[in-house]
Amino acid sequence: QRSCHANEVKQGDTVYFNAGSLMWKRATIAEVAQNGCCGTSDMTVDEDDEDSPVSRKVSKNKYCFQPYAYPRSSLSDWEKERCKATIEDYKCHFNLKIGVYVQEFSVSADALDAIVNFVNKHSRVYDLGLAFGGVNGMAFGQI
Repeated sequence: QRSCHANEVKQGDTVYFNAGSLMWKRATIAEVAQNGCCGTSDMTVDEDDEDSPVSRKVSKNKYCFQPYAYPRSSLSDWEKERCKATIEDYKCHFNLKIGVYVQEFSVSADALDAIVNFVNKHSRVYDLGLAFGGVNGMAFGQI
């Protein structure tokens, strides 16, 4: 955002995001109670309901993605009110080509799987896909 508003990103540029910056840790029940987060302790995945905010946000391995990482059309009214701009909004405004990267040696197989599935599901936004480097072989062996 900062780069776009500072005119450092130009029309048609290629932009890669660190995949970790798109993710967030699922809140514990104590954090939800203390911070008033939108999550609850009984959030479970209904894999048959792809439009459900719960199934959209929480993978079976409990990896979540920030609301701004999703296409605007998949945000709830509550999220649209609080999320003023999504990556997709910037992509459209600047005609960007967007990808994500992972370079952490310690990325888990579950996290990498969640990232791959997220990027593939939202390939209209992340049209350059996933780039990686320095990822350990164990993580790839379990996907």
